[in-house]
Amino acid sequence: MATILIINSEPTVQDLLHQALADSYRLVSIQNIYSASLQVESPDLLILDATRPDHDAATLCRQIRAMPYAKRTPIIVLISYRSAQEVAQLLDAGADICLRKPIVSRELAARVRALLRRTRRAPERALLTLHPERRIVQFEDRYIELTPTEYGLLEALCAKPGEHKSTTALLQQVWNYPPGTGDPALVRNHVRNLRLKLETDPDRPRIVTCYQGRGYTISAEIVRASARQAS
Repeated sequence: MATILIINSEPTVQDLLHQALADSYRLVSIQNIYSASLQVESPDLLILDATRPDHDAATLCRQIRAMPYAKRTPIIVLISYRSAQEVAQLLDAGADICLRKPIVSRELAARVRALLRRTRRAPERALLTLHPERRIVQFEDRYIELTPTEYGLLEALCAKPGEHKSTTALLQQVWNYPPGTGDPALVRNHVRNLRLKLETDPDRPRIVTCYQGRGYTISAEIVRASARQAS
């Protein structure tokens, strides 16, 4: 049975969450994020109630995402009415989904199921071998030649596999644009080109992946070949 960690919720919210989810999941409720590891070692999903006026929701979400037990765990944030800019800040801070109150039990349960399906069906990580001298990447039994920009983009993503890089960060790192400049479509087009070359099904990528609001990442084990191996 999957474990859901509920953080910072008020009694009325806890009651609603238990009514919607307790029959299908193990629920653990805490008020202090730093005590979570004492109660549950590795939750499958987190629900953060960000509607209390005495907390900065984005800061709290960022703190939770930084905790060891939550680096890759899906996070649903419950919010009162907020502007699109505030929702974007929460997504940038690490939220996967924002749900506005009043909560609809059926929608909440469906969102939980969808997030858990996504994490459970993640395939085994692919192995990519990079040959920088020739701008070639080896995947399974294929040697794939990349353009200089495609290889630069791949290198930027491979620097820290599993960590997300925003479009803005990639425009600065790969294309040397000043902060806040450059066309995001440039990144999307080159990501698309990478997927066409690397992915078995580019429309359902499993190597060059993207989380809404968090950016792109490489879901693979990375090996860098020596000059002898590349020749």
